Amino acid sequence: MNIKMLKAAAAGLILSASSLANAGIITFTDRATYETYISGSVLDDMLDVSQSFNTGGIRSGYNWDMSDYGCVTSGCGDMSSQGMSYDDNYIWTYDNGAFTFDENIFAFGFDFGSYNSATSGLQTQVTLNGYVSQQTLTGGFFGIASTDSQGFNVVNYTKSTQYGLFDKVTFATQSVDSIPEPSTLAIFALGIMGLASRRSLLVNKKQ
Repeated sequence: MNIKMLKAAAAGLILSASSLANAGIITFTDRATYETYISGSVLDDMLDVSQSFNTGGIRSGYNWDMSDYGCVTSGCGDMSSQGMSYDDNYIWTYDNGAFTFDENIFAFGFDFGSYNSATSGLQTQVTLNGYVSQQTLTGGFFGIASTDSQGFNVVNYTKSTQYGLFDKVTFATQSVDSIPEPSTLAIFALGIMGLASRRSLLVNKKQ
C-alpha cells in the first residue's frame, strides 16, 4: 500500500468515527444481534394477556395507547405465517400509537407481522420513532437502539397495513457504549499516517 492509499484510509477512519458518533440510533432486523448489543434487557412475552378488546395495554414498566386485541385462542385466525402463535400469545393492533415507559430506556424491539400480509400477500413494515423496518410478507423482528447514553421514554409506532401484530417486546434499561469514541479511531488513524510518512522517508533515503 503506498502513502496516498494509507492517508486515504486514515481519513476514512476519522470520517467513519464521526459518523458513528453522530448516528444516535442504530436499527436491527435480527433479534439475536439486537440482544447481543443491548444491556439490561427486559422481555415482555405477552403470556399473561387476555383474549379481549382493549384501548391500550398497561404492562410492567410501560404501557401502550393504541386500540388492540389480545390474541390467545383461535379468535384471531391462524397467524403462524407471521411467526405468531396462540401458545405464545400476541397483540393485534387496529391503529398507530405509542409505547410509553416509566423511565428512560436505551433500546426497543419486538417481533411484528400483519394480518393483511397473511391473508392478501401485502407486504408490511413498521416505523419506530421515525426509523422504518424491512418490508416482509412473513413477519420479522425490528429494533432500535441508542449508540450513546441518550435514552428515550416514548416509542412512536406506526404500521403500513391496516392490522398489525406484535409480540415479545424487548427493551434495554441500561445504556450501551459499544462503539469506539471518535478520538480512539482518530488516534489510530493518525498512527497509520505516521507509519506511512516514516515508510516514505525510509524509501526516499534508500533511493
